[in-house]
Amino acid sequence: MADKPQPRSPLRWLFDASLLLLGAALAINWAVGLIAQVWAGILIALAIGAVIAGLVIWWRLWRRRW
Repeated sequence: MADKPQPRSPLRWLFDASLLLLGAALAINWAVGLIAQVWAGILIALAIGAVIAGLVIWWRLWRRRW
């Protein structure tokens, strides 16, 4: 028969949780660094998209009047 799995010690649980938090902190730091490099480009792209969407809406409304 299969043996029962050994219960995990609190120290092992604390170590695993600490590694998980360290990995999450590093991932967030890396993501914020990437966004900081390209945020101006993202804002410009959003502004251009908003202008194009506004022009399309205006054009459709203008054409519908006739």
